[in-house]
Amino acid sequence: SSKVAIWDVSQRRQVDTVEVSAHTWGVSFSPDGALLATASGGLFNRTPLKLWDVKNREDIATFTSKGAVYSVAFSPDGQLLATGGGDYTDQAVKLWDTSSGTELATLLGHTHDIRSVAFSPDGSLLASGSVDRSVRLWDVASRSLFTTLTARSSVYSVSFSPDGSLLAAGQWGGTVSVWEVPE
Repeated sequence: SSKVAIWDVSQRRQVDTVEVSAHTWGVSFSPDGALLATASGGLFNRTPLKLWDVKNREDIATFTSKGAVYSVAFSPDGQLLATGGGDYTDQAVKLWDTSSGTELATLLGHTHDIRSVAFSPDGSLLASGSVDRSVRLWDVASRSLFTTLTARSSVYSVSFSPDGSLLAAGQWGGTVSVWEVPE
């Protein structure tokens, strides 16, 4: 099994660990800090997405998803979880209801594994970065593709600036691309 370390950043020390069932590719705290989502890779992992109660260090929910899950992100209001993954046949971004664990939407279009997802600060857009050398921006309300940005190489991380006007993508080979977010 694998473990996720929890650190007290102000004291620069590890305060606890949470044991998870497989390799942990992505983690995300809920906006209020009460929950931790863990995304686990591996084609044979049957429980790739879990929610943890941070205070009690307890596994409180397991979301079942086909294929590996490489990244996870909470929406700014904490109501949604976005995941990105892939397993050779199913490259999908998924939106989940955090309170019920229900899959709300499957967003298709990437042609290879999705390695990173991130919500814009206002929660209206979701970015997904893929090994297919693209970043897709999704309209969260309509669950539809807003635009596609072409990267120079495989994308392994995406992040919005605090004001939501810029999007950065970390790519294979040490390249970082920054785009103005289209309106």
